[in-house]
Amino acid sequence: MVKAAILISGLYDLNEYAGKPNPSLTQKSIIQSMYNEIGNDTEDMKKRSLLNYTKLITASLLIINGEKDDRTDPNQARKLNIAINQEAGKSELIIYPEYGHQIPVEIRNKVIDPFIDKIIKR
Repeated sequence: MVKAAILISGLYDLNEYAGKPNPSLTQKSIIQSMYNEIGNDTEDMKKRSLLNYTKLITASLLIINGEKDDRTDPNQARKLNIAINQEAGKSELIIYPEYGHQIPVEIRNKVIDPFIDKIIKR
């Protein structure tokens, strides 16, 4: 059984992301890559979207995202955090307002290390 997971700068609802109005060039490239891999099948994208499985998540999650992320959508991280906690799961969310997609390791480790220590000590 998985006790914990750390999610960094992810996409959690692929259909929502693919339907973004006015995506940037970087986002268009990511959307095209999704279509290349999955096809334009909304059911397949739904099956691959974590937001659709929050009732099944029993592990503690630490979700990290940069507010200025040009590849993912920090609002999806927010939605995932809310959904997991509404389902009686355990989720913590850290949004770094000053960072984009790549949050420096030394910055991330300031929250990751204590999170892991807390899980190990349970």
